[in-house]
Amino acid sequence: MFGFQYRAGFEPGLQRLPELFTDLKLGSMGMMLLSLALLAVPATYRCLAARRSGTEDVGSVASRSRSAALIPFAVSLGLDVTVAAAAVAGLWLGCFVGGVATMLAMLLWYGVRIGGSTGSPLPHGGRFAGIAITPPSSASPEPETKLDHVLAEIRLVLPGAQALLGFQFSVTLMQGFESVTGTARDVFLLSLGLIALATILLMTPSAVRRMLQQGERTERFQRLAGRMLVLAMAVLALALSGDVYVAASRAARLTSAAPIVAAATGLLFYTLWFGIPMLRRRSRRRVGIPHRTFYRG
Repeated sequence: MFGFQYRAGFEPGLQRLPELFTDLKLGSMGMMLLSLALLAVPATYRCLAARRSGTEDVGSVASRSRSAALIPFAVSLGLDVTVAAAAVAGLWLGCFVGGVATMLAMLLWYGVRIGGSTGSPLPHGGRFAGIAITPPSSASPEPETKLDHVLAEIRLVLPGAQALLGFQFSVTLMQGFESVTGTARDVFLLSLGLIALATILLMTPSAVRRMLQQGERTERFQRLAGRMLVLAMAVLALALSGDVYVAASRAARLTSAAPIVAAATGLLFYTLWFGIPMLRRRSRRRVGIPHRTFYRG
């Protein structure tokens, strides 16, 4: 969906609409980026902060982050519906339909939980309280299980990176791309290269496993997969920040603020994907709890 939103900025149909529609599209992109950042938190958290007994810990982090990700996703969906409906039937009807879409999504995704079983209460103040202070667990996952987990996280991120790379390629052939000049064009090319690099890094563990390891689950391969995932996430954060810069530079109201918006996007990704896991690992060290990362096997 982020790829479609990004491509829409180069479509001639959007350029013919009032500037408000461009603002709505940028807002939808921002909400989708926030949702993406929250969804991918468990991938780096498992590699950087999860200790030997971190299965339940990571599960709790994943549950909280993915529950929180539904909120900006619903807002982004509503904004996209607003733009599409307004382009066909007018602004007021578009706003009404978009608002209904957002409320319906929130009602079905969260409202159906009302009156149901909530399970064991979460400590430290509720569902969304402090991803980085999730209590430790006592069970220790087997090495093969940990490898399955990191491969599952790679399979979660890889299709999105591949799809976004495809949209990047298609954008270069669109008529609207001709208006991209100067710094924005250079940033676009850099972002394109970074997304390609992230895709290559995410595909490396599978290639190594099949061609060199003959499918064996070794400790060395486990460390390699974890490193490739973390490195790919760092590269992907830079690439997405570059895409935000290009998109913001095409909006008249945000052209001068494009570097700030891109920097804020990068800060968001690195905080959620790397800052929180590193703080979690440091807090374990401070209280003397052993931890185990994919870097150290």
